[in-house]
Amino acid sequence: MSNFTTEPPWEEGHLVPAEYEILAEFPCVCWGWEMDLYYWILRDVNGEVFLGSSSHGAFFSRRKQLAVDMLKEDIETLNEFIQHMQRALEMLPND
Repeated sequence: MSNFTTEPPWEEGHLVPAEYEILAEFPCVCWGWEMDLYYWILRDVNGEVFLGSSSHGAFFSRRKQLAVDMLKEDIETLNEFIQHMQRALEMLPND
């Protein structure tokens, strides 16, 4: 999966419980040996929109501030990695 998608077919949507409507699916850039973390923007039967995620083949519901904090933390971590990679790139010869 490489894109933020707002329409089916969902690449990893089979991990989302059937009672939730998928509004969007997008990858989480992560490191580790299993590499099975995915995110979805979901709507439940009451109309609440929330973040769903999977890890180790299990589904998790991330609601309200927890979801926002989790995504902000991921963005901060990834920005740090980008800065490190940019610095490394600048140190390499550019032929």
